Amino acid sequence: MKRMVFFAVFLVVLAACFGCAADKLTDGDWEYETEGYGDTKTVRITKYAPAGEVPEVLEVPEKLGGYPVRELRSSSLSNVYREENGKTEQVPGPKILVLPAGLKKIDVGSIRFNDLEEIRIENGENYETRDGVLFETRTHTLMTYPRNRENTPYTVPEGTLVIGSYAFEYSENPHEVILADSVRRIENNAFRIHELHLTIPEGIEKIEPGAVIWASRFISRSPRYQVVNGLLVDSEEKALLSVPQYPYDRDRKTWIVKIPEGVETIEYNAIDGVDCYQVVFPSTLKTIKKSNDFYRIYSGSMTFPEGLERIGDHFSAWDLKTLVFPSTLISIGEWCFNNMGSVESIFFGESLKSIGAYSFCNNENLETVVLPSSLSSIDSTMFKADENAAFSGCPKLCAVVTPGSKAESFCRERMIPYRYFFDRIWNVDSGEAEEALALSGADHVRIRMDKKSLELTYNLDGEPCSEVFPVRWKDGLLCMENGNMKYTLTDAKHLTLDMNGKELHLIRIEDRK
Repeated sequence: MKRMVFFAVFLVVLAACFGCAADKLTDGDWEYETEGYGDTKTVRITKYAPAGEVPEVLEVPEKLGGYPVRELRSSSLSNVYREENGKTEQVPGPKILVLPAGLKKIDVGSIRFNDLEEIRIENGENYETRDGVLFETRTHTLMTYPRNRENTPYTVPEGTLVIGSYAFEYSENPHEVILADSVRRIENNAFRIHELHLTIPEGIEKIEPGAVIWASRFISRSPRYQVVNGLLVDSEEKALLSVPQYPYDRDRKTWIVKIPEGVETIEYNAIDGVDCYQVVFPSTLKTIKKSNDFYRIYSGSMTFPEGLERIGDHFSAWDLKTLVFPSTLISIGEWCFNNMGSVESIFFGESLKSIGAYSFCNNENLETVVLPSSLSSIDSTMFKADENAAFSGCPKLCAVVTPGSKAESFCRERMIPYRYFFDRIWNVDSGEAEEALALSGADHVRIRMDKKSLELTYNLDGEPCSEVFPVRWKDGLLCMENGNMKYTLTDAKHLTLDMNGKELHLIRIEDRK
């Protein structure tokens, strides 16, 4: 009997689940899903897909398939494209969009018509429009500003608390937005407008990372969100929020982006497609988060400051010839610094532990990369990265590695040409050599090193002398028969040997012949 009761309950639950599952359906120009079952079934619109021309006034139906329309899915009301004569072109979209009053949920980014000038909704309980702009009533959120609405400048009406995500996405207008004093929060991706002048009120409480992209001028009355050197900075979080893409009063080819001292974090998408002559990072910088992009750096070089520890995914900059990373850098994310046709040389410090998959790939003119012995992870990703690995597609590259290091194994596995850091001739200060090597009176001291030996040459009383010592390199130590020396590779030209607290500072003078 218990089994029968359990089986009956199971069938009821199963039927309810299937009844509530979304069904993908079409009705004329509309694609939609249903939710619920019986008399409670409602409609979620997933796509507007007209077979013919798009009307100038597009009315979203109140019902589809006999059931009430209650939701709009993200991007459901978007530009229509058709292929003609082998070309894909956008169909002219509606100028006016009329929404049903019964809507209960409009997903972020649901309305994306380029030609739209006005949105209308009458007697809506959850949504309303003011001067053709869509608002969510309960949360006092500005949701969608029509992309082609002719009104500049635009003053956000008093009573608005939130500027929602993608509210001003790719709008042709306005070029100036003045936020009402009542606005308390700007959500991520709220403003994606070229040549935007944005006025921020005193009472703003939160501007989310990535909220303002491509603006050209900021005016702020907020004590927390300040404008420094023309850049928008969160002084409380010590974070850079936005760099103007087009400075309204400067020539991009001579503009130096000076990120102010005190900034510790460059936030997500703070830099997007920025052209400038040079960027000056603050000495306080510790983290660069993902998706930051300098489109062009006219000076041709970028030096990151000591103290920087992490660079997130998708950092890029074009027209660079040299990249110099600090000794404090620990990790570089995926898809960084790739497809940079001009970069020729890259130097890493000795703290770097990981390089993400696809970073530095397809740099056709890259010749030199100094990979430190501290590297423990290269091409770290959840996917196999054999074909598009870090440093693939770099035909001129010859990496410089430490013998026995992870970097050497990586180069060998990926068939990347490499040479040893130590296969050079180094000049040594004779005074240091006298103390550290007990070579009293010696001069013209030089050291030649490779993976297996250290050759010491010098002049003593006018006579040339030479000594050869077998060595091996392991975990930061140069291992010799009469003891070990610590070594530090500052860059490709400088090497320090520590012999029981006495340092030898070596300067590279030529490659081994």
